[in-house]
This record gives sequence, C-alpha cells and structure tokens, in this order.
Amino acid sequence: MFNSKSHLKIDDIPSGWIFNYYLNIPVRLTGQSMSIKSLFNPKDTNPSMVLYVHKTKKKYVFKCHSSGRYGDGINMVCAILNLDFIAACKRIINDYTRFVNDGEDNFMGGEELEFTNWKVTSHTVRNWMKKDADFWLKYNIGSSMLTKYNVKPLEYFTMTEINANTGEALRTVASDEVSYGYFTKEGVLYKIYKPYNRKRKFLKILDYIQGSEQLDKHTTLVITSSLKDIMAIKSLGLRVDCIAPDSESTKFTKDQLKQYAKQYKRIVICLDSDEAGVKAMKFYKETYKLPFMYLPREKDISDIIRYQGKQIALEDFYPKLHACMDAYSPNFD
Repeated sequence: MFNSKSHLKIDDIPSGWIFNYYLNIPVRLTGQSMSIKSLFNPKDTNPSMVLYVHKTKKKYVFKCHSSGRYGDGINMVCAILNLDFIAACKRIINDYTRFVNDGEDNFMGGEELEFTNWKVTSHTVRNWMKKDADFWLKYNIGSSMLTKYNVKPLEYFTMTEINANTGEALRTVASDEVSYGYFTKEGVLYKIYKPYNRKRKFLKILDYIQGSEQLDKHTTLVITSSLKDIMAIKSLGLRVDCIAPDSESTKFTKDQLKQYAKQYKRIVICLDSDEAGVKAMKFYKETYKLPFMYLPREKDISDIIRYQGKQIALEDFYPKLHACMDAYSPNFD
C-alpha cells in the first residue's frame, strides 16, 4: 500500500489520473485521445476540448478549441477549483494519496503511455454533385471559387493509426462521410474538411498557409480563420487578399507578419467572433498593433453570408474593413 508519509512529488502522479479523477472520466486514460465538452465555455454544445498525450512532454494535456485555453492537469485543476499553482499541486497530491490508500485502484509504479498518431494514408476524389452545390452556395461560394482554391469533393479517405513509439501500423479505417479535400496547386492534399462532423471538422495533414497561392497582389491583406472564410470574403468582390493559418488555433509569427508587411500597405485581422477568436484578435492587437474586425452577427463572415445574406454581410464587413485600414499602424519591434 502507498505510504502517505513518503515524499510524493507532483511529477510522480500519473497525468492521466488527474484528468480521470477531477473530470470524473469513467474510462482510464492510458494514451488514447478524448474529446469532451469545454470546461471554460458553458455555451459549448459539441465536444471541443481535447485530452491527449503531448509528444515531447510524454504526459496528458488539454487543448480547448472553444476558448483557446491549453495546459496540463495542474493547470486544469487550477482553473476548475480556483487555486493557484502551488495549492493545486498540494490538492492533487493529497487527493491522490487518499485515492491510493483507499485501495480504489493501483496507479503506482509510474505511467507508461503508449500514444499513437493517425495519418491520412489514401483518398479518392469524386465528381461534384448537387449536394455539394447546395452546401457551398449557402456561403456564396461557387464552382469558380472552389476551383481557384483547389477544393475537391472526396469519395472516401482512409486513416491509419501509427504507434508513435515503434512506427507500427496498428489499424486502418475508411470514412465515406461527406468531406472535401483542400489541395495545394501541385495537387498535394493538406487538409480534409468534414462539415457535418460535430466532433472534428478538420483533419490537418500538412503545414500550409491557406490562400497563400491565390494572392492577387492587392494592397490590403486580411488574415482570417479558415479557407471557407477566405472564399466567403473574396466572394463579396472586395479588392483584398486573404490568408489563414493551417488551423484555427495557430497564430502567425512575428517574422511571418513582418514579411507580409513588406508586401502590403495594411494587414487587418478578421477572426471568429467567439471567445477563442476574440482572444486571438486581441493578441494581434496588443502584440503587433494590428487592427481587427469584430463581426458579432454570427460566428464568422461565412455564417453571416449564410444566415443574413450577402448584402448584409457586405454592409457589415465593408465599413469595418475601412475603419481598420485607416487605423493601421503596426509595431513589430
């Protein structure tokens, strides 16, 4: 039996146990990833918070895509119990000591995590169908725009689970759900978009700045959240260029922004109007003095077009764009 008088350190406690215990997860975390509803966004209706094993830290961490928050088990306990770091560590040690001494389970002897990676290993492109037109035209995105940005419908794709420690292929699964492949100009698949998948809409395959191969050399660059938002903005007929990072949780670096500042007279940020998007826009504003556009009618510009119509979207977007252009005074020092 575990001796509560021994000098237990916080690093001795299995990271999976912390999430299991404080989140009351019935399935023991031993290396698998898991999505749960956000602890930080009460409006979250779909599981947007992911628990997974960090590749280099070799312990469980969380990433909340709804709020933009990230951390390990200690950070999670700090947040949900309103404790500082030291108090959270003491609480975890005390709770773990009591847990083991009560004989509820045996988590002692260290934590052996065998984590895995999933890789897209094959895909098949199909012909466009009416259901595709019905989906994309809601956002004012037609076939010419989809062709320009190399978006293609997929018949199916397969994913293989790889043991990250040994490189062994564990299993392969196929998916025939409605999905679209995002390709580079050379035809390389860099992302899969699954619009009707509530748990995970995107599968990132490669690092790629979306829209970077379709720049029209205008004087203003708009940084937005997704390729769909890029195409929606371009469909409004404005003389601006648009790019987006390879995921909604990724930010452009100072060096990248400085390079774009050499090519454009102005850089404007237009991300989602949810908590994570506003937080990211404020980061760009506070860190680099880049002006941002807040569009609260819907979650993003593509949804404004879908639910409010193109004209309302234009009336909302255009004056805020010009206000940001007039306020542009960046600082990359």
